[in-house]
Amino acid sequence: MKSEGLATLISKLKDNQRNTVVFDESTEMERVRFSDIYETVSLVSQQLRALGVDMGKQVAVIAENGKSAFIVDLALLNIDCTVLQIPEKNAKSALDVIGQDNIAYLLASALYEDVVESDSWEPLGKICGLSLFKNRAFLNASNAVPGPVIFSSGTSGKEKKIRVNNATVLPNAKQFFSAIGARQDDSFLIFLPLSNYQQKLLIYGCIDAGVDIVLSDMQQVMQALKRASPSLFLAPPLFYDAMWRLADGDEEKLRVAFGANMRQMWSGMAALPLAILTGYRAAGLPLLEAYGMTEYGPVAVNTLHHNRPGSVGRALTPGSVTLESDGEIRLKSSLRLTCGYVDQPAEVEQAVYLDETLIATGDVGHMDADGYIFIEGRKNDTIITSGGQKIHPTSVEQSFNSLPFVQHAVALGACRPHLGMLLIVEQIDSSARQLIESTISEYNIYASVPIRSYFLSTEPFTPENGLLTRNLKLQRKNISSRYETSVFS
Repeated sequence: MKSEGLATLISKLKDNQRNTVVFDESTEMERVRFSDIYETVSLVSQQLRALGVDMGKQVAVIAENGKSAFIVDLALLNIDCTVLQIPEKNAKSALDVIGQDNIAYLLASALYEDVVESDSWEPLGKICGLSLFKNRAFLNASNAVPGPVIFSSGTSGKEKKIRVNNATVLPNAKQFFSAIGARQDDSFLIFLPLSNYQQKLLIYGCIDAGVDIVLSDMQQVMQALKRASPSLFLAPPLFYDAMWRLADGDEEKLRVAFGANMRQMWSGMAALPLAILTGYRAAGLPLLEAYGMTEYGPVAVNTLHHNRPGSVGRALTPGSVTLESDGEIRLKSSLRLTCGYVDQPAEVEQAVYLDETLIATGDVGHMDADGYIFIEGRKNDTIITSGGQKIHPTSVEQSFNSLPFVQHAVALGACRPHLGMLLIVEQIDSSARQLIESTISEYNIYASVPIRSYFLSTEPFTPENGLLTRNLKLQRKNISSRYETSVFS
């Protein structure tokens, strides 16, 4: 399925000699003009076609962030293939979930060639530093689809496959870059894995808007901030929290860590404690919050000129955000990023994709008179006590997340007469306990349901141990299963 939007995206590289891509990889930092990127993309496109990779094919890519992954993605778009970017951490299982019957070719970096089974994939050689394999069982026919399969962050504890609509990718990117007032002298640092489609959306938006790109990875991001000194940056809340702790609240250290040119940076995926937002602002770092949904795309954003701390900003499309009577946020747009789920029961899809344009987010919140959106939590995370009272856990957790030594605060109390707090801390000592007990006492003064117990742990929350999603959100069901007995004992 030809997407004029993405074809236009590639052509915008051709005559742009002003903007550049910086590839910050390990010990090297390479700067390449957009026009030179175009020449390389054109050459790689020819090489792929010569080996049989052509229009309509679905091609899987398993590669860490870097020049090879960047060039190959654009080359595959250039020849109108569908790019399935495979999450590196669980590449084998992701390939199994997508199904080999749906993949014509596979490109893998040296780090991930071991997941490619030789009896299923025929090696064809190297393309742009990646090994190209042909599916031995794939029938030589186009399997036209509207866009690639991506994975949700799995807030329910189960990841879902979602189909992107290529026709709406560029309109979503344009809308975000227009809202933030991106300039031609900006540079955007992108470091999360490209299997997170938000990162590709940012790359495509930069190319379209004529904004420099700095491409790094999670291991090199702090180095890239210093060496490339970008002006735009987006990261999950845990990153900003970790940087705040590393700087020990020192404003000068924080400014140095983010480089000399930072103009705007955003946090998404989960709420940031107000104390962290305030600390960054005091350091002269414009940290803002934004809101998006994998199924929908970018939803709302705070900007330099329109910012309300504590909110996720105003809707990118006026009138696209509405609230149900129970506070659930719903999104309406004909340009939503995705078409629907893949291989999910009808009732699962219909619970989210309500009609051709309307999506139920599962988030609960409110809007103020000026249209700023405030997220209170997940609808399914609402704690219902034994007395029938409903409490959104994030409203309880906010005070504890503001404590400097608390890494995660999780409120528990379903079917119980009172609440309990799980607190993941750097170390357990008497001073931590005193401050936590003082915070509990302050909370209980005005609380309709008091906190009567708490439990401290130093166990980190990670996606690997099942306590965070891939997008670094709390896996509340897993956390409750593991810790509830300890909290209330």
